[in-house]
Amino acid sequence: VVAICSSYIFADTNAVTTWGDFLPEEMSPHVNPNPRNVVSNVASLAWGAPVEGFQLSASLDKSSFFPTEPVLITMTIRNISAEDLFWMESTPTADFHLCVTDENGAFVPHTRYGERLARNRGTTFKRMLVTVPPGKAYQYVLQVDRLYDLTLAGGYSVSVQTKVRKLKAAASTELTSNEVSFRIEDIVPNL
Repeated sequence: VVAICSSYIFADTNAVTTWGDFLPEEMSPHVNPNPRNVVSNVASLAWGAPVEGFQLSASLDKSSFFPTEPVLITMTIRNISAEDLFWMESTPTADFHLCVTDENGAFVPHTRYGERLARNRGTTFKRMLVTVPPGKAYQYVLQVDRLYDLTLAGGYSVSVQTKVRKLKAAASTELTSNEVSFRIEDIVPNL
């Protein structure tokens, strides 16, 4: 069962947000400035239910993290229909909403940075209509611990939601990923 979270994260219009803003500073130079990566090998991913020809996957590189380690989630959206679909793209924080819960099922609060983005919801600075050909998949990455408070050790779950255009109407609907679980350890590694 996927919990529906009440607030979307949208981009902050007070600053020009770049791809590097969502990753640790030391990783930023190694990241493609275009947040959309085309991928072809998606057979091994777990997926949410299909909606309007799209499917959404959430994945983590591993299931356990140290307290100071970045928790990077990869969102993959793919076209499983036989025709071109259209995806309204802005920034990963504007396009995807993370629903993060702790091991007791309680919603995890935003960090100060995440709260600032949430307060500015609905204000975006770019929107692009992207064609997603049949069988194509695009990946995006967000740093979960930058948006949500993961300072306490324990188990967490995250799912991702986004809006997709309805095929037969001028409206949008919700697309939800699979749920992934991970753990924040209560020890810091010896360096």
